[in-house]
Amino acid sequence: MIEKKYISLFLVIIFIVIGFYLRSYHINYPVIGYHNWKETHYLTEARNFARYGFFRYGFFVPVWNYPSIKSDPSGVHADTFPTISILAAISFMIFGYKLWAARIIGIIMTTACIPLMYLIIKEIFNREDMAITAAFLTSVNPLFVFFSHNVQLINVAIFFMLLSLYSFLVWRRKRSNIYFILSFVFLSISVLTKYPFLIILIPIIALFPFKEIGVKGIKDNPVPYIVSIFVMLSIPAWMVYIDSVTTGRSTANLSLIEPWRLTTKEFWDITPSYIADSITWVGLFFAVLGIIFLIISTVKKISISGIFLWSYLVAFFIFVVIMARKIGQHSYHYYPVIPLAITLISYSLIRIADLAKNLKIEGKRIKYINIIVIVFLLIIFIPSTIEAINRQFDTQFYGLDIAGEYLKEHKKDGERLMHSSFQAYGVLWHGDMMGTRGIPKTVDDMKFAEEKLNATWIFIYNWDFYIINDKKYKELWDYIRNNYRLVQFAFIREKNRGIIPLYMLFGRGGSFDANNITNMVKNKPIKHRYYELTNKRVRVDYINIE
Repeated sequence: MIEKKYISLFLVIIFIVIGFYLRSYHINYPVIGYHNWKETHYLTEARNFARYGFFRYGFFVPVWNYPSIKSDPSGVHADTFPTISILAAISFMIFGYKLWAARIIGIIMTTACIPLMYLIIKEIFNREDMAITAAFLTSVNPLFVFFSHNVQLINVAIFFMLLSLYSFLVWRRKRSNIYFILSFVFLSISVLTKYPFLIILIPIIALFPFKEIGVKGIKDNPVPYIVSIFVMLSIPAWMVYIDSVTTGRSTANLSLIEPWRLTTKEFWDITPSYIADSITWVGLFFAVLGIIFLIISTVKKISISGIFLWSYLVAFFIFVVIMARKIGQHSYHYYPVIPLAITLISYSLIRIADLAKNLKIEGKRIKYINIIVIVFLLIIFIPSTIEAINRQFDTQFYGLDIAGEYLKEHKKDGERLMHSSFQAYGVLWHGDMMGTRGIPKTVDDMKFAEEKLNATWIFIYNWDFYIINDKKYKELWDYIRNNYRLVQFAFIREKNRGIIPLYMLFGRGGSFDANNITNMVKNKPIKHRYYELTNKRVRVDYINIE
């Protein structure tokens, strides 16, 4: 008979393969997807590092391609330590400027979180079934699956956060100094990469064996604690350094802490969609059920697993208060607390399975009923999980790559692009050019961008078409149409709605008459490109006017 440990190893490997496969979807797809603006942030930082070196403006000082028109035009900005940009830059230097070369890093790191979650849950709960369940849920978690494909800091931060927690748990069991130090080295890397991941320190402190070690134990063996404190000082050291060599908003801006947002209608209107995209509503139900089981369990006794869950829950509420502004804007900000959700879900499923062991048929217990129940409950997750994954991959902003490729071919050195911001940033990656953060909304600001930044191109995506007809922007639109010419136009054909304009790309010089667009495109070849969704393809037609 196969030993249980080999079955567990086999299952974890299977889950790793599944997780890697799901995360690798669209690994080399254009930068046109959900939150492509954030991916462009780190992709352009990485390309600039690879192209100009890591120390051009200081010690790993990041440079992005979309500074605001009145900020440092070089793109230098204050940020957390650009770990993913450094790693992606190294990958670019080895493999060339290929999207897969940058995306593979986040994919590998969140895939590595699958065995890490297995090991962490096994250490804390000493339950093989729960560890396996958590590993599976980590492999298919919609937020991890989609955003691991994005080049973002969160993928590095979550990996090192979990590695820090696991190293601490090993130290707690073995009392080996090296594991304690490694725990805080990994934690420092995680927090330097993304500050909110510091919340894992609360469960770590809660699990610290104060009674066993005591003050005397710390005094007798101070080295790991002193070293760890010095390692953690790298976090404030970076904050001070990056703020001293850049201008603009600080990386640790306390003004961004806005707990009052929790009371707003806007916050609660958007939160349901973030729940659906991150853990699904089925997952939320079982996570809440896990808390109920935890309360019942705590009434009986307080265990190590209980301490971990309660302290992580405390960390979660602190996180929500501090991050109210951020988590009300983007779902990926929930990354630091997804392991808590996965743990609570796994905990509730295992408790249900344990209760199922009491079921009897004709006075006899049902063999393997707990495993059957766990598998059945996990199957329930599949439809909503697939839906959440597909929904995020299918959120695309077509044509950014088409316009970018045109710009890359026709731009002159030093020219910049004024573009529609929001989810249009991907055009900067494909155009390999600097841009402003959004289209200036006044003629004076546009003239400033033209004269001071050499901004000579305008990319107007469909959500900015209101500029054309809004009386508030009449002066701005008059200036654009009298000083810019249309060079590329893209649209989508729909059976019931006809031709749907997608974007317009303008070059400085000449003029544009919207009423004459039919004559402008007359006799011009209509080109097209197909975009892949999870269940269909979308055709985008475009015309190069010159």
